[in-house]
Amino acid sequence: MKPPTPPGVSDVEEHWTSPPPTPSARCLWWQAKLANGWRPNRRIRALAYHAAARWFGVWIWEYNNVLRPILEKAREERWTG
Repeated sequence: MKPPTPPGVSDVEEHWTSPPPTPSARCLWWQAKLANGWRPNRRIRALAYHAAARWFGVWIWEYNNVLRPILEKAREERWTG
């Protein structure tokens, strides 16, 4: 049985321009999923940062500075081999 998905943050805008004091549980959970090979579909990849932060359930700062760089690196590696 896999562990439950942690709840998303209540307000994605709470940490927009500065990092949170500690990473959200949801951000850590997504980092693990991405490290294990999960990749978003085309619809999710097309989301702007605010909508993507809401979809992933993380603060905007976490999406822009933690998750998006991981996703961009994985996309680049996919195309360059």
